[in-house]
Amino acid sequence: MLVTTEAFVLKSRKYRESSKLIALYTHDFGRCNAIAKGARRAKNKFGSALDPLSFSSISLYHHPRRDLHTLTQAELAIPLRTIADSFERLTVGFSIAEAIYTSQLDEDCNPDLYSLLKQSMQALNNPAVDEQTLLFYFQIRLAGLLGFGLQPMQYADSDRKALATDAAGFTLSLTTAAPRQASLDGGTRNFSIAAESLEMLQRIVMLQPEKLPGIVSTQRQRQELREFLNRYFEFHLEKRLTARTDGFLRAVQQGLPNKQV
Repeated sequence: MLVTTEAFVLKSRKYRESSKLIALYTHDFGRCNAIAKGARRAKNKFGSALDPLSFSSISLYHHPRRDLHTLTQAELAIPLRTIADSFERLTVGFSIAEAIYTSQLDEDCNPDLYSLLKQSMQALNNPAVDEQTLLFYFQIRLAGLLGFGLQPMQYADSDRKALATDAAGFTLSLTTAAPRQASLDGGTRNFSIAAESLEMLQRIVMLQPEKLPGIVSTQRQRQELREFLNRYFEFHLEKRLTARTDGFLRAVQQGLPNKQV
């Protein structure tokens, strides 16, 4: 059946001499895979509409009970030109794309998740939005859509030590020491962060999307919240949410050649 829908390009790879295999997250079908015949030719009908991190209007032959569909047409729907001008924004974009790919199953439609994805990528395209804060905003709301959302947390006592535990047994607490600590004990994961990082986490949990511009996290907040959210998703999904992108960033920071990334 020939269908038309809007889609976000998660990733693509070469296929044979002239084609591409495209992983998409679509408005109407959720995650799906498609073949774009002739997409690698110098003159092809797809242009930049199949580049990763693109929002495009696509037409494809959707084959029920098959894992691979046939793409017939694609046109760029939403230009996101600012993202490509910044390495940091690109890596956040790829982290978002990998998070969608990792957390979703094929043909599992979720309009709310598609709206979050679209909202987040458009915000990432805004130079006034801090890209790391935007990534935390996306991850926190993704957790909610997956069924293990973070709730606004209250201090349990006047000493501000015990903070929150979710239904699955993930406990977040406050540390006054400089190093943060994380431990796994009896099936319950405990994670400790500094007060300033907790305050930023609370702020992002409550944040409305129009308030994203101007919210900037410090280096310490970024480091602690990045590790906390990585562990939080790993605890619930039993796998790393953005393993490939994180590995690429570590390799870049260590100065490894591209072929080793």
